Parts: sequence; C-alpha cells; structure tokens
Amino acid sequence: MDLTLQLPQIARMGVTSVKIEGRMKRPEYVAAAVTACRQALNGETPDLETLQAVFSRSGFTDGYFTGQRTREMFGFRTREDVTAAADVFTRLRGLYHKENLLVPVSVSFEMLCGEPIVLRLSDGEHTVSVTGEPPQQAAGDARPADRAYIVRQLEKLGGTPYYLPDSAALTVLLDDGLMIKASQLNALRRDAVQQLDQLRQQPSGRFVETSPTALRAAAGQKRQLADHPAVWCKCVDESQLEAVCGMADQIILPAALVARLAESGEFTGTGRFAAVVDRILPALPRLTYREDECICLLDRLKSLGFNTLYCESGAHIQMGKEAGFSLVGGPYLNLANSAALFEAEKTGLSAAVLSPEGKLGQLSAVVRKSGIPCGIYAYGRMALMALRNCPVRAQIGCRQCGGKGFLTDRTQTRFPVRCWKEDILSGENAVSYLLNSLPLSMTDKQQELVGFDFALLDFTIESAREVSEIMDCWKQQRPLREYTRGLYMRGVM
Repeated sequence: MDLTLQLPQIARMGVTSVKIEGRMKRPEYVAAAVTACRQALNGETPDLETLQAVFSRSGFTDGYFTGQRTREMFGFRTREDVTAAADVFTRLRGLYHKENLLVPVSVSFEMLCGEPIVLRLSDGEHTVSVTGEPPQQAAGDARPADRAYIVRQLEKLGGTPYYLPDSAALTVLLDDGLMIKASQLNALRRDAVQQLDQLRQQPSGRFVETSPTALRAAAGQKRQLADHPAVWCKCVDESQLEAVCGMADQIILPAALVARLAESGEFTGTGRFAAVVDRILPALPRLTYREDECICLLDRLKSLGFNTLYCESGAHIQMGKEAGFSLVGGPYLNLANSAALFEAEKTGLSAAVLSPEGKLGQLSAVVRKSGIPCGIYAYGRMALMALRNCPVRAQIGCRQCGGKGFLTDRTQTRFPVRCWKEDILSGENAVSYLLNSLPLSMTDKQQELVGFDFALLDFTIESAREVSEIMDCWKQQRPLREYTRGLYMRGVM
C-alpha cells in the first residue's frame, strides 16, 4: 500500500487508530512498519524500501482499499529474501532498543537525622512512598551524602517507562553529615518503581456488574450447571444436515439454505427435515458486505417462522435485533471472559459459544458466573483467515478448484481453502476461508466439559460419512485419528 497517499487519507476520514499486524513477526518488521506509518502520518515520505526488505520483497498492494482484488495482490517471501535483508535487520535493531519514555514522574527524597529515610514517587495520579532505616552519621573516611550524589542515584530510571521531565521534578531534603550507600538508594528506587507499577495496573474505576449474575448473587441464588452439554451442530450443506439430524439438539445452517429448504417444503409435512424444524438456527455469512440483502433474507426467514438467529459478528446482532430475532452468539465474537459476556448479554444475546482462544479452566470459570447458557467449541476446523481475494482462485481459477482448494506450507502441511455457495448472497459477497489443517476435537475429553450448557460441533469440509463417524466418536467419547486441542490446554500466552 502507498502509505504516502492512503494513511493521511484514512486519517481525514475520521479514523483515529489503525492496527499494524505484528503477531509472529520479527521485532525488526514491527520497527520498520511503525516507522513507515509514522513518517506517512507526519507528511514525510515513508521508507518503503526498508519495509519491503524486512517483509515483502514482492512489494505492496492497495487492492483492498481501492477494490482492485487481482492476483497481483499476492506476494512471496523466500529464504533468500530473508538472507538478503540481514544488513537491514541489523540497522533496525537500533530503533527498538531505544528506551521509550512514556510516563513523566516526580521524586521526593528525605534523609533527616534520627528519622526513617523516605522516598516518594508520583505519576501525577498515583503516589507511592517507601521508607528505609534512619541514616547514620558519616564517620572516619566515609564521605557524607550531598544532593548531587542523591540525584545521580535516583534519576537512574532506565529500563522503566518512567522519566524525570526536568530538574524540578526531583526534590531532596537532606541534613548535613549523613551517609547512605548507593545500594540502599537503588533498592529504595526499585521498590518505589515496583509499587507504582502495581498501582497503575489497578483499574481506575469501579466495575459494577449489571448482568443477571449480580441479581442472582444478591438473591443468594446459584447458577445450575449442566451435567453434560447438549449437542449443537453447525453444517454447511444438506448432506451434513442429514447426518446430524438424529443426534443434534440444535442445528445451525446458512440462512440462505434455511430459506431455500423452508420454501421448498422440506421443513413441513412429509419434508425430509420436518422433524428438526424446531431445532434449526439460521446463520448469516460471517462476513457480510450488502446489508440490504441480509435484511431481506432475515425478513424472509421471519415470515417462514424462524425466530432465533445465530450471530458471528456485531453486524449480525444489530440486524437480528432490528428484525425481531432472539440472538445466539458464536465463537468469533471472542467472548473469553465474564466482562465481555456481560456486555454481550446486554446487547441481547440469549446464549453464546465462548471463545476457543481461552484455556479450558478459565472458560469454565466464566460459565459459572454467566447469566446466559454458554457453549464450548468442541469440534471443528477453525477459520485461520477470511479472504476476500481467494489465493486458490488467483492461481488456478474456481473451475479447476472445484471448491476443494488447499494451501501448502513449507512443511508440506495442507490447509483447506473453502467458500460455500449458500454463504454467498451475491457475487460481490464471496469470501474464502483458510481452515486449520487439523480439527480441534474434544470428543474424548467430555468429562472436562461438565458445566457447559452445550458443545458446538462445527462441520465444514467433512463428507456425510465423515460427519457420521465424528458423531459416533462423540457419542462413544472416543478420540479422532488426528486432532488438536487448540489453546484449551496451553492458552494464548
């Protein structure tokens, strides 16, 4: 992207913050990217040559910004590219090794005869005070402390976010003839910094729970936890739907598929799925770009008798509320703690799948505090990326892909790339999803899911036969042949 043009233009639009993707990137890349963005926003010519050397020697694109999604958007970085950038990496290390002085502080030091030594440190909002033993008189060859000596020791705030903005920020009250070792002064300074760090980490306001959880707690009521989670299945086509009908307590389907099946009579009379119509939850495409089409689809579903919407974004929640639906939240809402769940509950969610990025023990604690039923993502290939410009289409075209594309990494691991017809409301809405190479599975760990109200089994690329096999594994609590536990056992950090 041409930062000289686009970032100032984005700022003029009223955007107040931008995100620089840096996860799993080297610190040199972060330093180069932040520097280039800052230069562009300051009206300078950004150093794209350096940024290109550490990240994309294929160059940059503004395809998403301009709506020109072509195969030229894709670049490649080889091992030779990394080797060629060695000199640039060395130069960039100097940028992020510099201290970033963020918080101005004031320091007050008192050392008076017969009284404990006192050091106070303040950031203007928080103040801490540490004390030491009363000082001793300098004797023999010992040199008494003077102001210059005290200042030299106390202004050593390197390695912390704090700095003294000027000489007036450090005051010293000192009796003559007293001594103090440098190690004692350093220890007092470190203790004060540590206490200020801890104080600044505390929330500045008081958090008040306004969820039904707080109301139940006030009434002395406890949440009833489920002995075993109900089974919810998310399917993408009719063959998967047929495979889960006999076992699923709730079934999530693409909204367009629900409307088509309902209008063709499959949910009524002798229709194939008449027995499960009360268990069907329609879901809009995770990423939607045409609000009017989504609203029309929701109106159709409402007229067909469907009253609950499965939501995977804030847009779904808003549109669903306005259309009069009850709302259930999916895992992509990133509800990983009680505070997030309380806020989601206030928006109107009646149930939610918690984020699979939390550790299992942490999520279990969230369930115990929740005022709404909570689900756990128990099986599925999570989407690693959502792509408006499909990399498989760019290379071989949709016809040759046949909806069964893969990307292969340097270890020859294959990652499915999928787009689903029922997920596309119009041609411009097409989104491809890069799925995990292995499914997350808890089929054999159901004893650890006690307390969750329901478990979500998310089917994507599985055939009807594979869906049936996975459902059997769930029923018999057997492990799959290949799987991952995701982050449930190790967490994000």
